[in-house]
Amino acid sequence: MLLALKPALMKAPAASADASPNSPLDICPVIASGDADFAALLYAAIDREDECNENLPGAKLITSAMKDAWPVKKARFNDPMPALDATDNSPLNSSHQQSCQHKKRHHAHNKQILVNGYPPSVKTAQKCLSSAEIVQTVLDTTKLPVASGARTALNKPIPQNRREIPEIKALVDDGFQYVACGMDGVLSKAPQPIVNRNRLIIGHIAGAPQDSTYDKEAKDLFKVIIEESDPNTFSKDELNHKRGNFPAINFGFTLPNGFKHPINLENSHHKEKIRCISGCPGFSRVTAFQNAAFEFWNPGIYRYQKSCIEQLLAHDPELKCTTPKTIFPTTACNFRNVCCYKHHDMQNCPFGWCAITALGDFDHTLGGHLVLWELKLDIEFPHGYTVFIPSATITHSNIPVVDGDVRVSITQYCTGSIFCYVDNGFRTDRALHEEDKKRYEKSQAQKDHMWRMSLGLLSTVQDLKIGKHPAVPLFQ
Repeated sequence: MLLALKPALMKAPAASADASPNSPLDICPVIASGDADFAALLYAAIDREDECNENLPGAKLITSAMKDAWPVKKARFNDPMPALDATDNSPLNSSHQQSCQHKKRHHAHNKQILVNGYPPSVKTAQKCLSSAEIVQTVLDTTKLPVASGARTALNKPIPQNRREIPEIKALVDDGFQYVACGMDGVLSKAPQPIVNRNRLIIGHIAGAPQDSTYDKEAKDLFKVIIEESDPNTFSKDELNHKRGNFPAINFGFTLPNGFKHPINLENSHHKEKIRCISGCPGFSRVTAFQNAAFEFWNPGIYRYQKSCIEQLLAHDPELKCTTPKTIFPTTACNFRNVCCYKHHDMQNCPFGWCAITALGDFDHTLGGHLVLWELKLDIEFPHGYTVFIPSATITHSNIPVVDGDVRVSITQYCTGSIFCYVDNGFRTDRALHEEDKKRYEKSQAQKDHMWRMSLGLLSTVQDLKIGKHPAVPLFQ
C-alpha cells in the first residue's frame, strides 16, 4: 500500500544547527509488517561470539609492524590551532582576528560535542515529538526464547536469488508497504521512526535537515565523490564484491578476525581519494547529522556505542577516526552507481544501527529505493536523506536508478567485535580466555541473556516524549 508522509510543520534552522536531529516537524511513524517481529529476527541473527572475518572492499589491514612505525597522535578529535609563524611581522588585520576567533569557537564547539554528543534543546525535542502517532500491538517479546551471544550476527546462507532486482510493482503486489517521502513532487523531510509490534524504534528514516546550506554541502560532497569515481583507480575486488557491482572503499578502524586489537584500515592507493572526500565540508555535515539523529532516536544504543568508542580511543591513541565528531569507527564510501544486492552485514552488531545517506542526481520515485525484506518495506530514498537500519539483522537491498541517473552513498557503521573487545577489558574472547578464565566464564554465562538486554536499549516514541532513556548495561 502507499504511505504518503504528512506535510512537514517545520521552520528552517540556523545554518549553524547542522547537528540538530531535525527541526520541529510532524512525525509519521512507519509500522513494520504485522508479520514482522524484530525480537525474533534479532534472536535469529545472534550467534556465539566467534569472531568472523569479512573482506572489506578497498581496505588493507595494517600490520603490527606498520602500526609500530607510526607516530602517536593523541589529539585526534581536537587538533590544536597551528601556531602563528614567529617570523611573520605583518600586523593582524580584523579579518585575521575574526578568523582566529572563529577557529576558537569551532574548537570549543568540537570539545562540547566530544563530551556531550548532540543533545537537542528541550524546545526542539518537544516539538519534534509532539505529533508522533503510536500503534499498540499485543506481542510480548519477553516470552520469546533466549539466544546466546549479542554482538555478532549469524552468518545466514546467502539467497540464491540475491542478485535478482525486484520491480517496485512486484514488491507492492507481494504485500510490501511503499513508503513515499513526499506528495506531488514536493519532498517532506519529516522523520519517520520505524517501529515494531512492540512499539520499539528499530530503524529510522531521518530525512534531512530543512536547511539550504545542508543541501548545498550534500551536493558538493556528491560532486567530489563523482570526481573520485574513475573505475580505473579501483581494484577488481573493489569493483565487484558481495554487496554489488560498484566501487567501494572503507576507511577508519575495525577489529578483523585473527587480530588481537583493533587496527586502522590502510588504503595506500586511495589516500588522496579519501583525503578529498573526508576533507569536503559536506562530509562533516552529513556525518554530523547522522550522529545527531542517531543520538536523538536511539539514545540507549548511541550511549553504549559512544562509551565504547571513547574508552577505546583513550586506550589506543593511534586509532584514527574518520571524522572528529563521530562515534562510528568505520565509514564506507560507495561510488557510482550504488545498487546493493540482497544481503545483511553479519560482522556488524545485531542490535546496532548503521547510518546510510544517499547522494546523487536521480529520480527517487523510480529507483534508488531501500528494500527491507523481513519488514516488507519499500522506502523511497532521495538525495540527501539519511536512513538508519540494524544492517546485521535486517536483510536489505536497493532498486537501481534509471538509466542516466547517478547515485552514491556514505555509510557509517560499527562492527560487533569492537564492542566485544572493549567489554572484555580490551581483549578478544580468545585473549580473555587465556588471561582471565574466571572473567571469561562469567562473560560466557551472561551471553544467554544479552539479547534481552540489547532489546532493553531500544526506545519507544513515548519514551522519547517523556525523556525516558534506557540505562546502558555493562556486558561484562
